[in-house]
Amino acid sequence: MASGYRVGGGAPDRSCRFDVPSPHISYATSFTPNLGADRFGNAFRPTAGDGKEIDVKFKPNGMNLMLTAALFAIAVQSAVGLLSALLGDGIWDGLSWVAPAIPVLLDFHPPPLSSLRAGKPGCRTVRVPIGSARIPPPTHKARMLGRPKLVLASGSPRRLSLLNQAGIEPDALRPADVDETPKRGELPRACANRLARAKADAALKSLPLDDDLRGAFVLAADTVVAVGRRILPKAELVDEASQCLRLLSGRNHRVYTAICLVTPKGNFRQRLIETRVRFKRLTEDDITTYIGSGEWRGKAGGYAVQGIAGSFVVKLVGSYTNVVGLPLYESVSLLGGEGFPIRFGWLNASNAG
Repeated sequence: MASGYRVGGGAPDRSCRFDVPSPHISYATSFTPNLGADRFGNAFRPTAGDGKEIDVKFKPNGMNLMLTAALFAIAVQSAVGLLSALLGDGIWDGLSWVAPAIPVLLDFHPPPLSSLRAGKPGCRTVRVPIGSARIPPPTHKARMLGRPKLVLASGSPRRLSLLNQAGIEPDALRPADVDETPKRGELPRACANRLARAKADAALKSLPLDDDLRGAFVLAADTVVAVGRRILPKAELVDEASQCLRLLSGRNHRVYTAICLVTPKGNFRQRLIETRVRFKRLTEDDITTYIGSGEWRGKAGGYAVQGIAGSFVVKLVGSYTNVVGLPLYESVSLLGGEGFPIRFGWLNASNAG
């Protein structure tokens, strides 16, 4: 054992026994009112017996000393916790430069009552390099290492393109195999909501199969075109597309898109967006030529407003992106409201542009 060193200040009934380590020291954090830092903010610099360990032992004189220590540490912890909440994480760096002992005091944990009665208060030790000008801050704060993941429950290139336009890049696509046939007598709003929820459910059930996507956000959508209460099909055949276009010619119709978001906690959030659209009166040449383009295939109502059919629109009231297939404003607002970092990719998007 090396000769005794005294922790700066303190009552005489607290004896300390030190040996010099190499290249680290161990110090107790049960109660250290004065760590003996030098004027440069460095930790202890013992000079006796290189290569040995320092063993710091505090022998409190009864219960009063430990209660005083506990109250002091709690007061400091509460004060710095309030400052941290007001000023942010940067307070740790400032406090570490001004007073290297403060992070140690914040790491104080009162020993169990049984150990106090036995006269052997427990302590935790931290190893820091000799000469280190800064003591690392406590690591009890949880920090987000990366952004949450997002799964788009759709194989639609239009919806993916719209999300990318908003600076959001899904981590995975999980197209849902759902029967999109409307139920008998089902209204357009109810149909859109039901199908969006079904797609989100189907995608959610596939996530446990992929460890990387567990706890991800799931976004699903379904678009329905209706004239009155009549739901138009997603045209796959020429006859279906022709009938839809003839029905829409010179008339008003409504486009409903339901979006369903599943949060990492398993909560479901839904929105329904409605847009009113009016087509010009279509001639037979318009219909025949548009059918020949093939743009209508797989589209609700037999047309794609972002393509040639955009020239058919006389009036549109509401969200344009809703007619394309994914209302951007509502989708991004819903994601942001549930804690998804919607601005995460904006800087990358601007650099790429």
